[in-house]
Amino acid sequence: MGPFNSQGGIPLPLSLSGSTPPNPNLSRVRALPLRPIWTGLGINTAFYGVMWFGLVSSIRMARRWRRRRRGLCTRCAYDRTGLTPAQPCPECGLMPPMPKASPTTA
Repeated sequence: MGPFNSQGGIPLPLSLSGSTPPNPNLSRVRALPLRPIWTGLGINTAFYGVMWFGLVSSIRMARRWRRRRRGLCTRCAYDRTGLTPAQPCPECGLMPPMPKASPTTA
């Protein structure tokens, strides 16, 4: 094995323990990278961004659904018992969605 050049990284010793590696082809060149692999960075950022967005938005949707089912304001969880559906929330001012009118059958 001859000397090697590493471009864009910090050269590391071939073996940290002092013993010979099990496969010399795998550890011929070792370097600590200093520059990112832009395609991998972009793909990982997009993937984990979508995953976090999905997690956060599903938690918000579940919270709103649970509050609506219990008769609370979906934004601030104020108890809406005694209020008409057309009145806004006295705590935060959110207007609840109007119930859908059912078609009349004749």
